[in-house]
Amino acid sequence: FIPCIQNILGVILFLRLTNITGQAGVIMTTLIILVAVFSTFLTALSLSAIATNGTIQAGGAYYVISRTLGVEIGGALGLLYYFGTTLATSMYVLGAVEALQRTIAWQFDSRWASLILMWLVACVVSVGVKYVNYTSLIFLVLVMTSIVCMVLGCFLFASG
Repeated sequence: FIPCIQNILGVILFLRLTNITGQAGVIMTTLIILVAVFSTFLTALSLSAIATNGTIQAGGAYYVISRTLGVEIGGALGLLYYFGTTLATSMYVLGAVEALQRTIAWQFDSRWASLILMWLVACVVSVGVKYVNYTSLIFLVLVMTSIVCMVLGCFLFASG
């Protein structure tokens, strides 16, 4: 649940929704979001149908896919999953650096900040999955707090 919420409320919705709306317009942005929701819904239905065939062991979705569809297809999907996760991590790091540049008064080189943040992420990942889950919960709380603050700001200060 937490990784899905982080992907939904992460960089794309939190930082890029205004850019997408400005480029595509409100109607097309709504259509893009509806297509993404429909795709996610179909994926969840497919995975739940596969997951009812047996118990899920260590490995999560990759384990279910590789055992149900075979080792060859599971390996290919696992490779795609790895590349997707790697690219998503770089997108999240760049989004975090962009958010820091918007909130901190002094300017810094985004390449160095991205490199340092990527090194910190690699350190957390190398320690173990337990710490990855712990830090992901912390970041989810930070994102949810900022969203609540934005909504409160809209209601409290909208009248001037």
